[in-house]
Amino acid sequence: TIRHEARVDAVGFNKVDVMRVLANSTHQARDAVTAAYSTQFSSEGETELQSASLLVDATTSLDVPRAISREGKAPRSASVFLTPNANASVLMLEDRDRALRLDQIEPQYYRAVVNEDWGRHHLEGNLSEFWVGAGCRDISATISPEDIQIHSALLSRRLRSSVDVPDAALLVHHTETDGLIRSLRTSLRPSWRREFG
Repeated sequence: TIRHEARVDAVGFNKVDVMRVLANSTHQARDAVTAAYSTQFSSEGETELQSASLLVDATTSLDVPRAISREGKAPRSASVFLTPNANASVLMLEDRDRALRLDQIEPQYYRAVVNEDWGRHHLEGNLSEFWVGAGCRDISATISPEDIQIHSALLSRRLRSSVDVPDAALLVHHTETDGLIRSLRTSLRPSWRREFG
């Protein structure tokens, strides 16, 4: 089952390196990705991490945004993802001062899924048809390329506009059955982090 744009000639290479090459081949005059690192917060990427103004997690891993939250040297960070059937997408963005981090926004997202009307069918769609291994949350689903493109465009635009605002954000986009897209902004509450030991 194909899970990303890599082709058969990429077998044996790190996914991040393959995706960097593919992204950079989109435009002849400009690299879209200047560096790619196959491990989280490695020493090789520490300089880029400290000089970056924004770190965007677009993985399907729950561990990555949580690890970013614990990393004191990370810049302001965002996590973007699609729901299992790609009828919705989510943008979680830290505030500029990182007082509210991704791991503090994540449970507020789950609370909204449980308590809001839109959350009733928000995470549906995993039919458990394709088992592809232990990575990337394991079970895969068949998703229309149209849904991927619609939500990728929405997330890209909303991320760019949200970064200009210093506040944290939790944005959800739902594609309705009639094709209309409903954007929802969930209010966020302060959160506290305590360290012991």
